[in-house]
Amino acid sequence: MKDLRIKILLFTSTATLFLILHLIGYIYNINIFKEQLNVLERSHDFMEDVLELRRYEKNFVYKIDVQDLDEVLSYIRKIKVEVKNITSKDILKKCSATKYISGMGAKDYQNDSKFKKESVALIYQSFSHPQYPQKNSKSFEIGLSALDIAFNIGSQDSSNLLKGL
Repeated sequence: MKDLRIKILLFTSTATLFLILHLIGYIYNINIFKEQLNVLERSHDFMEDVLELRRYEKNFVYKIDVQDLDEVLSYIRKIKVEVKNITSKDILKKCSATKYISGMGAKDYQNDSKFKKESVALIYQSFSHPQYPQKNSKSFEIGLSALDIAFNIGSQDSSNLLKGL
């Protein structure tokens, strides 16, 4: 009889421990789900605002109505606030990133310790801008888009230049 009591007590304790561990895992997963849902809701709101902005922008172009222009400006202000609230931490977390490649210009204001805290390796890109002849320019202007290369030296030469990087 004593062995049976010990077996029942052992079984009950094991089952209780198992249930507690499952409950902890469930609570942890709910918190992760809430966090991901929050990011998804913010993304959805942002996209809705961008679509509304585009609609009012088209209305303004077609009808040239001042009220539509006011709507466009209000959505632009709303989107600016939403974009300011999106942090690189949110983006890195959403992508499960382990590395972040940054331009050297950000080294002056970027807080390296925040990346370390999130276990993300911060890599500063060492980029040497390729030079090519720029028409109508006295000196070479760095940091322009790939269109500048294409318009200045043609698509084939720009493709060769970019492949050599």
